[in-house]
Amino acid sequence: MGYLVKKYQKEHQKDWDDFVRKTANGTFLHQRSYMDYHAERFTDYSLMIYKKNKLIGALPAHIIDNEIFSHNGLTYGEILYHNKLHLADKIEITEQLLEYLQDKKINHWHIKSIPNIFHRYPDDANLYLYHHLASKMLWMKPFFVIFTPTFTGINRNRKRSIAETKSLALQISQDQKYLAGFWQIIQQNLASRHQASPVHSLAEMQLLMKRFPQEINFFACLSNDKVLAGAIVYKFANSVHYQYIHANNEPDKRNAVDYLTNYLIEHYKKDYTYISFGSAEKNKFIDQGLSYWKESFGAKIINQYAYKIDINKAHELKQIRQ
Repeated sequence: MGYLVKKYQKEHQKDWDDFVRKTANGTFLHQRSYMDYHAERFTDYSLMIYKKNKLIGALPAHIIDNEIFSHNGLTYGEILYHNKLHLADKIEITEQLLEYLQDKKINHWHIKSIPNIFHRYPDDANLYLYHHLASKMLWMKPFFVIFTPTFTGINRNRKRSIAETKSLALQISQDQKYLAGFWQIIQQNLASRHQASPVHSLAEMQLLMKRFPQEINFFACLSNDKVLAGAIVYKFANSVHYQYIHANNEPDKRNAVDYLTNYLIEHYKKDYTYISFGSAEKNKFIDQGLSYWKESFGAKIINQYAYKIDINKAHELKQIRQ
């Protein structure tokens, strides 16, 4: 079949990044300049799949003991395919990858699926193959998403909340001088509500925004030059995703986040098919207040899946080919 699987090395970065831009399901999160901002936290085990010396697939991954994860440092990760591949090719690539991992004495492969709203070309072939590999589903996570072609507007509670912000004389700015003030709001909110910290430090987000100025945008909602709310927005081919959206906790300032969210919907809805609010799940429990808030802007649920695959199941794929 002429397939070759190689471990990623730093000298492959340009080839890897160029390839990710040509994939159906890869995003800028899978480019090495994003993946490697926290490389010291993971032992990389990313793989590149070639056919007749042409790169046709890539797996962002790291290793813990004899288990492969794709990828605990990212929201999602699985095999990334060249956008012109057929299903038969994807079956063969997955077989080759599993046989390679089997030779390396890997026991299991853990995957977090890439919801197809983030794909360049929606393609759920991977989910189909996981089914035939008798994969164990570890969890299912809801993403709250607006489908802009059928968006009919926000509900009356959000409209009322936005109307109540008129006295604040709110302004929207993308000036990054306000980013540090917004990060303080995020840290305070997460510490008080969830005893948690942001996934990214301020320095890490500043680095990522410098590396991806077109893909990562910052918005601040201001009153008298004070940050009342803010958002970090990740832009993909067909969707935008709120990586962070938070507001000042002062009782008379909280509505600023509704004002900002409505502004962002209006700002992006003409150019993107999906607007993603992310999940409202914490430790497998739904935050009902947060889920209602997202639904009140018109968001509906799509799902992300996590799987665990037994590496010895490669032979299962042969049974689905005539």
